[in-house]
Amino acid sequence: MKKAGFVLLMVGLVLGNAFAQEEWNSSQRFSVMVDIFPAIEGAFEGNTGFGFFFEARVSNYFSTLLEFNFYVNPSNDDFNLVAMGHGRIYPFKTTIGKSFFDLGLGYRRQKWETDDVHALIVSLSAGWKFILGKGFVIEPNVGFWSNIVEFKGEASTTHAPIVGVNLGWAF
Repeated sequence: MKKAGFVLLMVGLVLGNAFAQEEWNSSQRFSVMVDIFPAIEGAFEGNTGFGFFFEARVSNYFSTLLEFNFYVNPSNDDFNLVAMGHGRIYPFKTTIGKSFFDLGLGYRRQKWETDDVHALIVSLSAGWKFILGKGFVIEPNVGFWSNIVEFKGEASTTHAPIVGVNLGWAF
């Protein structure tokens, strides 16, 4: 068991140095990303969806994001729409990228089966941002979202975990 732990540590150090990024590239202030999970999830459930993110770096340790997610079931009129604004902090520099914590606040409109809901939502997530080469972005993250206030209707789902992998380009 100790041998396996040592091997994993060594592999992590070697791979971490391959993608090392000491500072943000000063010319890369913006990122445009697409969340690939809605498309994967939709393929299994018969739904179609996408997620779009735009990030603007304010400083080396803070950025703001706009998020737009849309899912639709083509067999009927069911849909789910999310529009959010996020504040993101990058507290640590690591050898394999920048870790982040993200807090979002937004609007959720859902018409799904028996639900017809308008709600104010909050999300909290954490992850890593890897910028490879001249600007290719890979951003795995996990988190949690929850309804704060439901303006109309009553949702059968008021909170859920978030698992995402964003791919995009920094410029």
